[in-house]
Amino acid sequence: MKVMYLRAGKTAGYLKTFDPDAHDGRGAVKLTTRKDEALRFATATECMALWLTPSKTFPRRPDGKPNRPLSAFTSEIIDADAVPMLMQSYEEQA
Repeated sequence: MKVMYLRAGKTAGYLKTFDPDAHDGRGAVKLTTRKDEALRFATATECMALWLTPSKTFPRRPDGKPNRPLSAFTSEIIDADAVPMLMQSYEEQA
């Protein structure tokens, strides 16, 4: 099983939920520090398919490229069994 770890600035965590059409197509993401709460994927290919999912509400950005809300994050696909149970956010480390 795989999980997706996302980072953007000081925000970081495992992907818990994702709605690409929320907020007028800007998307909504919920992260968690607990891997047992994270979305699970059978393969890395399934993770990438979700990461590449465009919004149906607002499918193209003003520059004409696909609007893929998860691309706002740096992502890492991790083997769910190989990661620690709890990851600290950047704020908790400071």
